[in-house]
Amino acid sequence: AVFFATFAVKAVAMNSGEYAEKLRGVHPTMVEKYTVEPFTCLTSSDPPPTTIPIVNDDYCDCADGSDEPGTSACPKGSFFCRNIGFKSTYLSATFVNDGVCDCCDGSDEWNGHARCPDRCAELGGSMLAALEQRIKHQEEGAKIRADQMAEARTKTQGWHEELHQTRAKIEKMKPVVQHLKSVLDKLEAEEDAKQAEQVGAMDDLDEDEHIDEHTDHDDDVDWAQRLEWCNESEETRAYCIEEGWIDPDYSEYDPDYGMDGHDYHEETEEERGQRIAKQWTNNAEAAGENVDETEEERGQRIAAQWTTNPEAAGGAEADVGDYAEQEGTYHENHGYTKPADWDDAEDGEWVPPEVSEDDVDKAREQHNQQRAQLTNLESTERSLSKKIGLDFGPSYEFLSMMDVCVSLVVSQYNYKVCMFERASQDSVSLGTWEGFSGDEYKQARFTNGQMCPGGPARSLTVNFVCESTETKLLEISEPSRCEYAAVLSTPAACTPENMRSLQVQLAEMKGEPAPSHDEFR
Repeated sequence: AVFFATFAVKAVAMNSGEYAEKLRGVHPTMVEKYTVEPFTCLTSSDPPPTTIPIVNDDYCDCADGSDEPGTSACPKGSFFCRNIGFKSTYLSATFVNDGVCDCCDGSDEWNGHARCPDRCAELGGSMLAALEQRIKHQEEGAKIRADQMAEARTKTQGWHEELHQTRAKIEKMKPVVQHLKSVLDKLEAEEDAKQAEQVGAMDDLDEDEHIDEHTDHDDDVDWAQRLEWCNESEETRAYCIEEGWIDPDYSEYDPDYGMDGHDYHEETEEERGQRIAKQWTNNAEAAGENVDETEEERGQRIAAQWTTNPEAAGGAEADVGDYAEQEGTYHENHGYTKPADWDDAEDGEWVPPEVSEDDVDKAREQHNQQRAQLTNLESTERSLSKKIGLDFGPSYEFLSMMDVCVSLVVSQYNYKVCMFERASQDSVSLGTWEGFSGDEYKQARFTNGQMCPGGPARSLTVNFVCESTETKLLEISEPSRCEYAAVLSTPAACTPENMRSLQVQLAEMKGEPAPSHDEFR
């Protein structure tokens, strides 16, 4: 009963001056907690207070010192300097009324023992101007950031659509390329077979030339040498027998008739006369020719010397089907196709025409063109998949920095940072993109750079700030060996949270109410 009576007397007796004293050293955002009666310690106290705490009564009731923000009664208490016109700050409550002016507005020496003029306006002039400039940059950057986020959403949507279309094209083109490859392989195989056949024919020609060396019908042929050649092997002997040059049972050489039955003896006077008569008269008998030969037989004999056509030479009637021109159509995607008017029953089984070098070249060109298009599509798919997989921030606010590199020269070193790719110091790698650090997107890391002598591998931490409407490096340093730190200004960092923090600082400097959260949503 005595406790509550004492509290009631204090509450009734407190006037406006006492109310101001009660809130001395209290941050404006905490006033509500200090005006509620009875006051409770801001944090749990161990041991709990034995009496109801009284604010700023110069007696420490709470273990956390929260009941004495304006006196030095509690060692753990904190005094808030409002410092209107400058930067507000907290100081230990033990410095209150110690005779030293710690707050620029002199509020910490309220008992009058020390004379502390208000110097905040003098100190805060340049700081206030700098803060207002930062807020201006923040406002401009926030507008740019909003525009960039809208563009980023449109761009990423376009990436997804393009990726879908690209994959559909790839699926359609793969079988086309495979078919063109099979057509090309077939044509190339046919071409190789034809070339092999030609090589074989050339080998046979070489052999024939070797035979011709020993089968010359000129009068000055060395028949003794020919006989020797015919007996070289079973193959040459069979050839000579087939040509009628030697009798299977003959093995001797007759200088007058040779081995083939031809008369190679010296021309007699009679024979010479017949030869001359043949040149100057049409009398076949005078020329010693066969007078019984008919004109048809003579024509066939001559034709047989100049053509392989058996019909012209008097042989069996040629098979027209063997010589029929077999024409087809070459289609770039399907190879040779049977002509539409071809009838197997009447024309026989259709056989594709022999492949030509132009056909192979055309098929190869078609395949290479389609293969190149497929390769480009596959490259596009990889690039789009990589970009879609990158983290550009919760609202894609950092997408505008993709493919952007910024540089800064410090102590003759050229530092270069390329977002989402790499960072370097001249030609020395400071690392490749690892990603953002934490969920607030205020930092990013580049790791696994070039090794320092003895280690570690170089790395770079980038801190993002909103100090201008441009994206640029402001600072770079090496706080630890081979571990670098950079400050990068970008509109992407001009967040509503940063704006509110700056506006609160400005309000405190001017002694105005802080803006509400709703103003920054």
